[in-house]
Amino acid sequence: TISATGTIILATSTAGVYTVYNNVPAANGCAATVDSTTIEILQIDDASFSYLLGNTYCTNDPNPLATLTGTTGGSFTIVPSGTINATTGEIDISATGVGTFTIFYNTTTAGNPCPVIDSVQITITNQNTISINPADSSICLNDSLSLSVSTTGNGIVTWYSDAAGTNVIGTGNPFTPLLSSTGNFTFYAAFVGACSSEMDTVSVTVQQVIAQASGNPFSGSSPLNVQFNNGSTGATSYLWDFANGNIDSILNPTQIYTLPGSYQVMLIATDGLCWDTAFVIIEVFNESNILIPTVFTPNGDGNNDFFRVDGENLKSVDGEIYNRWGQKMFAWGNVNGYWDGRTLSGSEAPDGTYFYIINAEGIDGKKYFQKGTLSLFR
Repeated sequence: TISATGTIILATSTAGVYTVYNNVPAANGCAATVDSTTIEILQIDDASFSYLLGNTYCTNDPNPLATLTGTTGGSFTIVPSGTINATTGEIDISATGVGTFTIFYNTTTAGNPCPVIDSVQITITNQNTISINPADSSICLNDSLSLSVSTTGNGIVTWYSDAAGTNVIGTGNPFTPLLSSTGNFTFYAAFVGACSSEMDTVSVTVQQVIAQASGNPFSGSSPLNVQFNNGSTGATSYLWDFANGNIDSILNPTQIYTLPGSYQVMLIATDGLCWDTAFVIIEVFNESNILIPTVFTPNGDGNNDFFRVDGENLKSVDGEIYNRWGQKMFAWGNVNGYWDGRTLSGSEAPDGTYFYIINAEGIDGKKYFQKGTLSLFR
């Protein structure tokens, strides 16, 4: 491209060899004349380049390579000081470090007559980091667990159930996982942002101890020898408290109870971390006995007015009273029953000799059957 005044516009011209003519028309008696000259417009280099993954990188990213779209054979430099391959433009991220850098590509070394320089600015940012606290741990079922993280960088703490990071189970710090069963569980966390961290992991073991205890027999008369049975699961050690001042740590102990009473026996089962308790009630009583009087005086003076069966540890008493002609005068069917000296119709029975039949049973299972005579005096 050339103007009428002979100015060659290089920006709109293409490279090549050109003949430039200057035509002077005839004037003032002079004939027209033509002159010419030859010029060459040389091709300017193209220093255009870019980085395929953009202009922002993290410290853990692979080293980026330059992609040339123009003249090859030039050389790369980096400012401020960094590490770059002069031929390929590969930036050594680790050696270069964090910061903003300008990458220059100069075609001078290509040997062409019209070299140029182009530049690209890149930024290298620190990689996010993450560390889960606490480390691998064990807890008891139904205990709560709070997982927290220590981080550097900018991002969102994201929790996963898989190492591939495809199943998000929560975000934020701290994180409380739902643990509703025993077993081994692994949780993963990453600090997700412009330069997401690598995945950190933590393993959690959920344990459970279930205490179970029984005694045989669980009731009886003293001295009562009880065999205790331990059906606990998940435990490794035990403590029995027999509620009589004695303790033991073996799996299935025995205990002799010599004094009557109700004993709440406690078993503590533990695995060193988790524990549980179980209780057994042992009932101990003295042997039953029975005492039947032979005389009573139902005269209302408050002294010996009733005929009743005395004794200890009786659970049932059935009594029947007959006169000497075999007629039933009275009957009762409980341990607190008695005869007040009246007939079944409610009238007073006369003084005299009567006959009783007593059937009773003690809480120790002992049965009594006695019959005999008693005297009634008013």
